[in-house]
Amino acid sequence: MLLGTYFDIPQHLNAATRVLALRLFKQTPTIRSTFERLAVESVMYQIFLASTGLWSDEEINHRLGFDFDLDFWLRAEGLLDQSRVFPGQSNSTNSPVLGVPFTLFRLALILKQMYQGAISYDQGTLNELRSEIEVWEGLVLREQETDELAENEKRNHKHSFYKSASYLFILIASLLSEQLANPPVIQDGHTYDSAESVESPSRPPLAADPDKWQIKKAAQILESYENDNEWASCFIGNWPVYSIGFFMARPGHVQLTRNELRRRWDLTKFNQVARFCNDLEKTWVQRGLLNKDEIKPLGRCFQSGLYARKAI
Repeated sequence: MLLGTYFDIPQHLNAATRVLALRLFKQTPTIRSTFERLAVESVMYQIFLASTGLWSDEEINHRLGFDFDLDFWLRAEGLLDQSRVFPGQSNSTNSPVLGVPFTLFRLALILKQMYQGAISYDQGTLNELRSEIEVWEGLVLREQETDELAENEKRNHKHSFYKSASYLFILIASLLSEQLANPPVIQDGHTYDSAESVESPSRPPLAADPDKWQIKKAAQILESYENDNEWASCFIGNWPVYSIGFFMARPGHVQLTRNELRRRWDLTKFNQVARFCNDLEKTWVQRGLLNKDEIKPLGRCFQSGLYARKAI
């Protein structure tokens, strides 16, 4: 993706949301065709990507200038929930783009905004989110499905990929909510009194204890796909693989995540993956988990100079 195209995203996305709102959000909203569902899910996915941006690059996060519209998202989410193109079939069959439960995208986005101080919140809000996340955590701990298949459906790679991606989203939400509930007192040699004091638009998640159950489960998922190029070519795993990497502290886990992202780049050449990988590797270098001399930035976003002012 060229820079001009990248920075045009908010303009096109705002136009797309207006068109969908006029076309679908009526007194009796409904989705009548696969194309309409494809359009809604595609816009929601782009909203998610534009709103989350990168974790540690303040400049890029804010230069897009896209404001997340929670009302539009909730209306779209409700519309998708009640409008199934293939009644009685699984969510993954009915979901041509997202696959992962819509709620998990919203949870991840809201938690990221809370973590980086983009939205205000109180303890009650955090408690409500934690209660919701605990339900999802239970699915992971019990190895339960996030999507029920119909009797006439057979499990295939697509279902497994969506389940694994959903698990990664849940693990990220779980770890983020824990760091929000128990903010560090000391960071980068400075002492802070509260979570608000350390919130920053460019603050990535802190590395987590490698022995936490969430990290062990995430590593298990990534290890299970080490030789699966079909999984690495599935775009729905790009953001969760990138984001879980910030929580990794053990060298083996760092290398596992790094190999996964670089394999995704090798297979797809998506510039999105290049931005994710460069951003994550930059953070690992700063944390002493990677040697600066070991990395070679990927993609045209680096070659064009977008990262030139950000020394790695």
